[in-house]
Amino acid sequence: MSVYQELISRSDLNAWEKNRLNKMRFALKEANLETPPCCPTCGVEIEITTKTKADLKTSVGGWKTYCSRKCSRKHEINADANFNSALSYLSLESPPVCKQCGGEVKFVSQHHIKDDLRKTPFGGWREFCSVKCMHSNEEIIKKKEETTISRYGYSHWSKDPSSQNREKWDDKKKEAYNKKRKETTNKKYGVDHFSKTTEYIERRKETTNKKYGVDNTFQLVERVRQGTLRKYGVPVAIQSEDVLSKKRSTMILKYGVEHPMQNELIKFKARIGNIKNLPPILWDVKHHIVQNQYEDAKKIFIDIITSLGHSPTRYELAKQLGISYSHTNWLVRYFDLYSMFSYTTGT
Repeated sequence: MSVYQELISRSDLNAWEKNRLNKMRFALKEANLETPPCCPTCGVEIEITTKTKADLKTSVGGWKTYCSRKCSRKHEINADANFNSALSYLSLESPPVCKQCGGEVKFVSQHHIKDDLRKTPFGGWREFCSVKCMHSNEEIIKKKEETTISRYGYSHWSKDPSSQNREKWDDKKKEAYNKKRKETTNKKYGVDHFSKTTEYIERRKETTNKKYGVDNTFQLVERVRQGTLRKYGVPVAIQSEDVLSKKRSTMILKYGVEHPMQNELIKFKARIGNIKNLPPILWDVKHHIVQNQYEDAKKIFIDIITSLGHSPTRYELAKQLGISYSHTNWLVRYFDLYSMFSYTTGT
């Protein structure tokens, strides 16, 4: 029995299941379907999902082409046969190309294709090879402008005077939004986030168990190892020379060093971040370092030392600051201030 038929036949539905059934009924009616579509690979009913993820869309949601990635990959085995059948159906000798650059385009499921000249029951070809080409196409640009003008009276939303006075999404606004979200969720479910409800946790376990035979995907250790082996040739991705090489080149590009701890700023953040309960007296020092204002931070730290009224030892300074001797010694070394300290017992 499919999920849809099961929900129809039951009379003890909870609020979430009732909402899901109503959503499915509305989507089916809009799509002119009697029952939800089935996976072309395994024949299992495909679950309804959000509009953004769906291939067959309606105003309340839709359905993907396959029930899982596994089925999608299996279906790709027959891709060559479908490819040739689609060419014959459209009476083409070679596949269509990108409308913008003339490059090769993907052969995909018919649900992804809007242009009837590229669409067949076996699949079809996309109009563009990439998002960049799509947004560079004169026809698309013109169509976007016409749609924006018809809706808002301007060729681009930023030209609307009212958009100039729009409130910025700052921390205060974000905090107010999160507070309201938590209050609403608490009122409906008794927790501040839906993922904390027993209903969600049980449903997640049930789905994971149905798909993989375990309660949690983190238990699929061997499956992950096999996947990594297929992709990189090693059981752990970080062991791959390609991954390590990419990691090093990214670090050099961003920070000029091969390893994060070779960068003085990152090293400082890591070290000062390890100081538990960082005393307020050092907050300004940390702030200026994070902002790459080394000299300002050094000046503030010197002012803190001179405020003691004498030349202290590093041991005395550690007690005064309320941090460990090793952290104090590291700060002194970082700012190169050895000359400020006396070398008596306890340094």
